[in-house]
Amino acid sequence: MLLYKDILIGGILVEDIKDPSDFEKELHYRLCIADGLKTFEKADKNATERLKALTLQIFEGLSIKEIAIILSRTEGATKQFLFETKKKLQFYLDKCWNEHD
Repeated sequence: MLLYKDILIGGILVEDIKDPSDFEKELHYRLCIADGLKTFEKADKNATERLKALTLQIFEGLSIKEIAIILSRTEGATKQFLFETKKKLQFYLDKCWNEHD
């Protein structure tokens, strides 16, 4: 017997999906984000470093000071770099956020 507990589809835990249309919307949203990030990586020459800095801040919870050390930048330059990164990414991800609401 197949149990759906702990099955991931597109990074979404199946048991968390109550309505199939919610699953479709969430999957579409995640694919949109992935496509936006891929386009951003092709368009921005510093995309790798930008996404690394953002990952360190958002997912790893590092401070500006800690990120600055890793990126070999000053704290001020790192803060500005993160601000610019978020602004640039917004252009590529706004469509996803607007469709998701």
